[in-house]
Amino acid sequence: MHAETEALKKRLDARVDKMIDGGMWTEIEEMKKTYDSMEVDMTKGIWQSIGFKEFLPYLQLCDSRQQQKQRDPDPEPQVPKEELQAEQALVRARCVETMKTATRQYARTQTRWIRIKLLNALRMPSHIYLLNSTNPSAITEDVTSPAIALAEQFLASENPSLPDPCSLSALAEENLKPKREDFSSRPDLWVKKTCDVCGVTCINEDMWGLHVKSSRHRRSVKKAAMKEEVEGHIRSKEEERDGKRVKLVEVLEKRVEDLAKLETFDEGEREGEGEGE
Repeated sequence: MHAETEALKKRLDARVDKMIDGGMWTEIEEMKKTYDSMEVDMTKGIWQSIGFKEFLPYLQLCDSRQQQKQRDPDPEPQVPKEELQAEQALVRARCVETMKTATRQYARTQTRWIRIKLLNALRMPSHIYLLNSTNPSAITEDVTSPAIALAEQFLASENPSLPDPCSLSALAEENLKPKREDFSSRPDLWVKKTCDVCGVTCINEDMWGLHVKSSRHRRSVKKAAMKEEVEGHIRSKEEERDGKRVKLVEVLEKRVEDLAKLETFDEGEREGEGEGE
């Protein structure tokens, strides 16, 4: 079963709210005790799962407030209590939204894996059917009845004549067609190319074509062109300055040479006058 993007987003958000209301917060507090008592690697094991790391900013804020209260039990209220509570509520709401975003991203990753890995591995046509569960009020019509009909057709004979999976709905057609070829099992299609501008390495022509057309590549090319233009302008100015220096040196050398000739001439004149006397 699968749902359209907006409907799925609302369900995922509602699922997070239901998890928090259903006792997830108690689990988070228990994990925080373990987190404080030992050194943990947030990229491994349960620590990388969605639900704890997203709430760390809120938990750390609460710890900071608690430690401050322990140091000074009766402080002069520099900030009204209502403002502190409002700040905590705001940080907690942001953490909830961060968890919802991470959940939606994970759902997209799962869908992408199905499109790229699973569907390519099974090679269409296959007996994978997608049933549209976008509308809960039509679950019987859109999901239950088609599922039963497909199962009965499949079990009716050894070589059942089953409908094209993409023909069941527009959602099925959109999601059951591989978005691109899975090149992980096709070494014959591997072509390594590295973009000199962006530093990105692509392993096939399709990836290279997508990169070249990407906004990131175009921005990098534009930036590189502007940098080259500026550097070229600086080089031209330096060359112009060096040229002026060379000309100045030539002029000074000519002046020195002229002065040397003049001194030689004066000495000759003085010698001639001495001989005449």
